[in-house]
Amino acid sequence: SQMSAFGTIVGGDTKMRQMFTLLEDVAATNATVLIEGETGTGKELIAEEVHNHSPRRDGPFVVFDCGSVPRELIESMLFGHVKGSFTGAITDRRGAFAEAHGGTIFLDEIGEMAIDLQPSLLRVLDKRAVRKVGSNTYEKIDVRVVAATNRDLRAEVAKKAFREDLYYRLAVIRVSVPPLRERGSDIPLLIQHFVNNFGPGLNVTTEDMARLVRHSWPGNVRELRNVIERASLLAKGQSINLEDALVSEAAPSLGIRTDLPFKEAKGQLVEMFEREYIEDLMRRHKMNLSAAAREAQIDRKHLRELIRKYGLDPRAKLDGDDEPAED
Repeated sequence: SQMSAFGTIVGGDTKMRQMFTLLEDVAATNATVLIEGETGTGKELIAEEVHNHSPRRDGPFVVFDCGSVPRELIESMLFGHVKGSFTGAITDRRGAFAEAHGGTIFLDEIGEMAIDLQPSLLRVLDKRAVRKVGSNTYEKIDVRVVAATNRDLRAEVAKKAFREDLYYRLAVIRVSVPPLRERGSDIPLLIQHFVNNFGPGLNVTTEDMARLVRHSWPGNVRELRNVIERASLLAKGQSINLEDALVSEAAPSLGIRTDLPFKEAKGQLVEMFEREYIEDLMRRHKMNLSAAAREAQIDRKHLRELIRKYGLDPRAKLDGDDEPAED
């Protein structure tokens, strides 16, 4: 398929092209946008490109991740707080909405916001004004809102886990990002795109290309990008070493065997995990046993056993082999 793009986002698949057309149109407006898609599909990048293609492009683009902020801090971080409004509020603080004045705020993983906090967000969207925690005055804000979720918010609304009024307020324009496995024809284009970014001049064999197209990419474009970045770091000569790169994506490509007895399948999986973990750990610590054991929080004796069990580079000098045990 022919490569098409919206800013830095590329794709040639029909669904992607339709999405690009919608994004071009929407970016020019002030409409609130809800981006729906699995983890790793590039929702934040899309939000940022909507901002970059909008009349607000010279204003701030503020990212607020609803999933990673402790719930007791969400309101003060979103709306700001006044000095003394709670223990630890030693100064006045502007919230993310005020920071985004004149620009765009991106509310990532909006589906993670606790339902009892949702009314205060709804109020801000309705009034186009924020009230800091501990204050009783509203200040006007001029902010465009783009939200994203990897959940099915309509299902959450049906389960009463997400407010219906807030959903309709956010989903004025709904943009649905297809997962990578549903746009297989884009995989070769994306690989080329990432190869050009990470290792121009590298060549991906036809066989490797076929394997990559067949892979189910549970981590979506982010996973593909990581694989190509890792492969270009591991590249021996000019050909990408995909075997290594895909193996390091351990979890998604573990290939769980359901044709084996449970115990045996689990045993295999644990071994794959251990080998993977120890190999990576020792490589990062340049085979220094003490440092590796400290980071992994296991004792050196156990780590040494694992290294022997998986025959990891017996020639390497295991530093600390002869020191008295710490701890």
